[in-house]
Amino acid sequence: MSNPNELQADPFTQHFPDVPVLQFTRCTDYNTFTAEWAVRDKDLVFHFFTTKEQPRWSVFFAPSLDKVAQSFFNAGSERLMAVFTDEVNSWMLLARGFAVVGNPAARAEKFFAELDAELDRRMLGK
Repeated sequence: MSNPNELQADPFTQHFPDVPVLQFTRCTDYNTFTAEWAVRDKDLVFHFFTTKEQPRWSVFFAPSLDKVAQSFFNAGSERLMAVFTDEVNSWMLLARGFAVVGNPAARAEKFFAELDAELDRRMLGK
């Protein structure tokens, strides 16, 4: 029998040893979502999750993400890619090349704050 306190190997890493595992920073300070972000090479990777308190989130999140991401990063689909994951009701945004511009942590926080404000406006009908 194995020791329950012993660390087990990550199954993802076992099957894909050459793919680096991203270290995400979780952010829970926002009204309309929880999020996490990481750096992958020169890119920023964002995950967004709904909160139970936001039942209309699924209606407003995609257009808000599209508007704020394009404005904030001053980029279009050539550098920004968003994907919805139905299994966990979440969105992923890949911002290509933006991890090498300025401070990634400060950039993520500012982006989250702008997105949260936009979602608040839309969900309150302002």
